[in-house]
Amino acid sequence: MAEVEEAVTATEGRVAVVEDDLALGQQIVDVLAQAGLAAQWFKRGQDFVEACSRPEAFDVALLDMRLPDMTGLAVLEKLLDRAPPVVMLTGMTEEAGLIRAFELGVHDYVFKPFRAAELVARLKGLVRRTRSDLGKAAEPLAAKASLLTDHPAYPSLTEKERGCAEILLGQLGQTVSRETLRRLVWRGHQVVTSRSIDTHVSRVRTKLGLVPSAGFELASVYGVGYRLQKLA
Repeated sequence: MAEVEEAVTATEGRVAVVEDDLALGQQIVDVLAQAGLAAQWFKRGQDFVEACSRPEAFDVALLDMRLPDMTGLAVLEKLLDRAPPVVMLTGMTEEAGLIRAFELGVHDYVFKPFRAAELVARLKGLVRRTRSDLGKAAEPLAAKASLLTDHPAYPSLTEKERGCAEILLGQLGQTVSRETLRRLVWRGHQVVTSRSIDTHVSRVRTKLGLVPSAGFELASVYGVGYRLQKLA
């Protein structure tokens, strides 16, 4: 049976707590509940991996580096781009381990023993950034969706290309950073390089014909990302 605690009802964010130590896990759940964060506690890495099969199950995850059935790194390797934004909870000081964690998509880390205020601030900050990105991308998209779905080349787009196109159209006339695309299309998976993102955007430009002669300009914004504009 999966060792999963019931979620604490809250409104400021849904946090998956992946921690096998009973005393520490309970402390974290209590701290987060007091801060208005809903915590669902997993004591095994595999239980958390299975829970991530539900789309948008969590806003953020607090993941222990060492678990009884697998390491935190192994959890990230299993999830790849299915993981929510992750804060790693670790007692490790080995640079190689932390670097590998960031390569696998970790956004931040907190050392044990942690300070409650710092932990809450980092988690809430990540929840706000994630929700802000999703909101900015989704709200304008409904009005502009037909620009994409009615395009004859739409079926030829891959899943990632479609995601890039939707966000660029959703923020028509605004600068979209590579970081925003990485978070929303690749779900924060940091192994994705800037060159790979550039390649996907270039394919979107080519397949959809987003060029001045067709009334669009998809331009690179140096050091930041891209801007798609509809020309008069």
